[in-house]
Amino acid sequence: MPAHMPRENIWSVVCLDASGTIFRPEFDAYGRVSIYPDAQAILRCFRARTFAGARVKTGLITSWGKRVHDVLRDAGLSDCFDVVVCGDDVDHTKPSAEPFLFAAESLQVEPARCLHIGDSLRDDVFGANDAGLSGIWINRRGRTILAEENRMLRSFGHPWFSDLDEAHHYIETCFRDRLIT
Repeated sequence: MPAHMPRENIWSVVCLDASGTIFRPEFDAYGRVSIYPDAQAILRCFRARTFAGARVKTGLITSWGKRVHDVLRDAGLSDCFDVVVCGDDVDHTKPSAEPFLFAAESLQVEPARCLHIGDSLRDDVFGANDAGLSGIWINRRGRTILAEENRMLRSFGHPWFSDLDEAHHYIETCFRDRLIT
């Protein structure tokens, strides 16, 4: 159970993964990706840079190359992110700590003040936590987790979710109640 903390100790940065988290991993016949319907509410918070009235900085951390900038523009999402860290920006992609630390440094905030949300347990959640960020897992495919993975997830202090609407509600509640683990 998260403990009550002063608002200044809540995350000041919230980041998302791209493929499998906000974008469906498959491309259509024209090479375009589509946005998951459950990403809409959280993307509105990203565009406004607020969760439950609290101001945040936003980021996208992805292993995609620079093409992600075109994808964001074509999807009308370029204005949702203060920083976009793609695989071409770093020497080592997720789950390496490098892209997570690069995002935190770019936004001039300590990694502990950052939350990253992604669909890969290994790359997004374990990678973020290894870098000192909080990580939240979106288990879209209903993947069964191993006992050791379950122990690790529980030690991070956040539940995992089947979609972004559930994660969005949790994050809003954390900001509203000034909760953080």
